[in-house]
Amino acid sequence: MVVPFPKLTTLLIYERYPFGDDVPFRGNSGTLEYVNTAVDSQAVEMLNKSKAFDSNFSSMRHVVIQEDDVFCDLLDVPKATMTGFLRKLAGTAKKLVFISNVAANSVAMAAPPIQGFGNFLVLDIRYAPLSLFQALQVLKVLPSLKKIGCALSSLGPEFQGKDFAELPDYISATYGNTGKHLHTLYLDYTIPVQ
Repeated sequence: MVVPFPKLTTLLIYERYPFGDDVPFRGNSGTLEYVNTAVDSQAVEMLNKSKAFDSNFSSMRHVVIQEDDVFCDLLDVPKATMTGFLRKLAGTAKKLVFISNVAANSVAMAAPPIQGFGNFLVLDIRYAPLSLFQALQVLKVLPSLKKIGCALSSLGPEFQGKDFAELPDYISATYGNTGKHLHTLYLDYTIPVQ
């Protein structure tokens, strides 16, 4: 197996992921700390099947996933594949940033039926307009989350017809201490989560 970058700490790919396999992730699981890459559905499927982002990436701290509107279409990624990919990322990275409406919405869509995303401390999905219900679902599956950036679009159909004054009590009774570790909430998509 070829190991071209054994000392790699940072990987920045601002265009479509150019490799047909996981070559930039080989042999650097102890050094790679920061990854910023644009992915399409094929790259997500390949990375999900490879050893990239496995839990042995002990130095991994920050992962940025972008979707290039021209080249990438994450709408084609099956929910199970995206869920598996997110689980892999959760096993390694402490901070996850999605620079894409589709990718960020994948977090919200995958959130209700899955567990195992508890390692994320920072989640930046500010390019995805989430309903309040979706945002609460994301917080529910990320119990250790300290910072989140998202854009609230509506209350969501789950809260339609509820008296606005009673909403905080309803949320507290329904979701308990969801978000108990959260100390920073960014609701402005123009401000990056620090």
